[in-house]
Amino acid sequence: MKVKERRTLIKLAYEESNYIEGIGPTTISKKIEVRIGTDKTEHPILTDCFYCYWNNYYGTNAIMQQQQGINDGANINMVFVKEAYEALSEHKVFIYKDGIEDDKHKYELTTSVNDIESKHQEIEFSVKRWVGK
Repeated sequence: MKVKERRTLIKLAYEESNYIEGIGPTTISKKIEVRIGTDKTEHPILTDCFYCYWNNYYGTNAIMQQQQGINDGANINMVFVKEAYEALSEHKVFIYKDGIEDDKHKYELTTSVNDIESKHQEIEFSVKRWVGK
């Protein structure tokens, strides 16, 4: 896969539930961020932006998805990022297409994440968005 084909921005987040004494159960959204360097004062520079190849379902796959009430589905291929791979493997992760964090751009996993050929170079997974979201 050529780098120029990875031009869809996505953000990844998962919900974490905790019990806080005096408040009760709370759920917060945690963005998946990775370190990309440091500034002049050696503070880490983090990003929550990832670029991927976004391939919408079409044809038979799209018809099958629509029968299940799924409005939109896609296969995603992106560079292997350890933090993203681990989160996708261990949590219920939400994928925000185009980096826009609202319900219209919020997708869920439909498959488990696959480290292609276990080479730690690329990962792939499928996502869905339900009708009405």
